Parts: sequence; C-alpha cells; structure tokens
Amino acid sequence: MTPPVSNLSNPTGNAYAQLISALHHSDLEGSTILEIDILPSSHSPQLLYEHPALALPKGLLIQLYLTARKLLFSHLASPREETYDAALKATSIVLLWDPNHLTAANFRKRYIRSLSSTWAENGYAEEDGRRLTDAVQRELRFLDSLLTSPLNKHAKASTLWGQRLWIMQNFWAQALEDSSSVEGDTPNKATIKRIMSHWDYELSIVMKAAERHPRNYYAWQYARQLLQLVDGELSPQMKGIRVESLGKAHQWCLMHPRDVSGWGFLVFLMASEETVDGDSDGRRIVRETREWVRKYEWEGESVEWFLKAVGQLQLG
Repeated sequence: MTPPVSNLSNPTGNAYAQLISALHHSDLEGSTILEIDILPSSHSPQLLYEHPALALPKGLLIQLYLTARKLLFSHLASPREETYDAALKATSIVLLWDPNHLTAANFRKRYIRSLSSTWAENGYAEEDGRRLTDAVQRELRFLDSLLTSPLNKHAKASTLWGQRLWIMQNFWAQALEDSSSVEGDTPNKATIKRIMSHWDYELSIVMKAAERHPRNYYAWQYARQLLQLVDGELSPQMKGIRVESLGKAHQWCLMHPRDVSGWGFLVFLMASEETVDGDSDGRRIVRETREWVRKYEWEGESVEWFLKAVGQLQLG
C-alpha cells in the first residue's frame, strides 16, 4: 500500500521511516523509476510520496540526513550485527543529500561484496545467488532514481557513476539477471538479446541524466566504458549495436545542440571501426548535421567542434 502523505512535528520520526521505505521500494519487476524532488525549505516539513513520485523540503532532508549520518558512523565506530541493517539503509539518505559521500557508497559496495563471498563460500547455492542478484538490482534501481531525478548534483556525481560502473564490471551477470552467464562462455541467443536490451536501457539512463545536467562528462564517459565492456561480451554483434546507438546519439545531439559532451560521445561512436559501413554511416551523420545547421542557421560552438573533429579524423 502506498504510504500516505506525512504531516509531522517530529521530522526524524515517522518521516525517516517513510523515506527509507520509499527509497527501498521492493517492486523489482516494475520498470517505473522513482522520481525524487527536493523542495525549497519554505515548504512545510512534510514528506510527499505516491509511487513513483517522492518530494520533501530541503530543511526536512537535512534533518533526516543528520540522523542517517549519525546511524551510519555509530555503526562504523562500533560494528554490531543488530545495527548493520539500519546503517545500510541510512546510506541511501546520506547519498540522497550528498551524492559523492564515499563512506556511504563504499559501505554499500561492501554489502554486495559480502553477499558475493557468501554465495561462493556456500558452493554457489541458488538461494544465495538470488539474494546477490536482488541486491544488485536494487542498487541499480536506486542509482536510476538518483541519476535521473531533478536533483541539483546527482546526475553529474562521479561517485554515483563510479558505483554503477563498478557493478557492471564486477557483477555483470547479476546486472543482467542472467545467472546462467559464466565468464568465458559464448553468449547464447537469449543472453545476447538481454545484453542488447540492457545496453539500450543504460544508454537511456545516460541520456536522461545528460538532460538533467548538461555537458555531463561523467554520464557520457560511463557510456563509453560500458560500451567497451559490452564489446568484450558481444564482439561479433557490436556493429549492429554501435550503428543503432549512433542513430540514437545523433538524434539526442540534434535535440541538445549546445551539449559538447553528447557530441563527443557521437565522435567516439563514429571513430569505432565497428560502427561505419564503408563510411556510409559516418557520411550520413555528417550530411544530416550540416543540413540541420543550414536549415536552422545554427552557430553553436559544440556543433562546429563536432564538424571539425570528424573532418580531422576523416570520419565523414
């Protein structure tokens, strides 16, 4: 049941529990991302939540952050099993206020590592594997919310993008929810389809974050690194993935022509050997861009840089 709107005189009481509940929504099957908005402190200290929307005033969030930070550091100073879960949940509020809080991010990494170690120690038991996969999926959904919500700093937070890349590099099968994937195996057709779908989803997250925070170098750099990871998994199929991504990235750039980071990612795709087919794809992108510039009489520096870059690299 969706929690009701809270109206509290004690913001660190019921509001804390409701915020924890909202940030740890258990519906892993749903595709809707929780959108979080921080309101001005002039709003009354109420937490407004109806999935998939969450809003709370800055003043209330500060108080909840201080409570969460105290819980986290109290546990770190004197670790006890009975306080571990509360400390783990507290990290979500800490990161909601401070997206580059390394202590909170690393605590969450250690939790996932501990589940991975338990899985290995128990002979890769199915139940332990499912617990690890669920934890990885929850972490990705949590990062989805922070990176795509209309928050001030989160979409361009290097710690959050680093956290996401760490998951992809270390828990690729769990990120795909593919327990049958074993390092070194040739991907079967179902796995190939899942990887391609996963890349499309990740690219959509990057583009959404780049809309939230223009010139988002960290988001586009994550896309470059993830594409290289996908390349290692699907080398024979990479040409199709890159060509499809090329079209999506170009359309995004034309809708955000002042964003040089997006144009930089487009150059990265065009410079990849797997992308172009007899240079036809590169020429088409350059031709369409020049036609767009003439049509709208565009004089932005980012587009001009792109055309110079592809010319110097002889990509179009």
